[in-house]
Amino acid sequence: MPDLHALISERCAEKIAAGKRPSKADLEWLEATRDRAPSSSVEKTRNAKGDTQLSVKVAHPDPFEAERITDAIFDRQRARYPMQDGTVGAPLVEP
Repeated sequence: MPDLHALISERCAEKIAAGKRPSKADLEWLEATRDRAPSSSVEKTRNAKGDTQLSVKVAHPDPFEAERITDAIFDRQRARYPMQDGTVGAPLVEP
């Protein structure tokens, strides 16, 4: 499969060399197909009860490695911010 970003870059370069301006669509395609670094995030909020709610997102090409990293971050954050009932997660309810 050809590299779409490279094809659009060549097309824009040809237009510029011919003294023309790349179209808005060309520029939008160029922006949409550029390489972006993966981003990860950790978000912490407090709910009405005062408990910290966590959201961990990890971008990694290997989903199992992403899961391992996410679990490690989540476990470390949950230990740092335990629930008000003293647990490090949702309390277990015995049936």
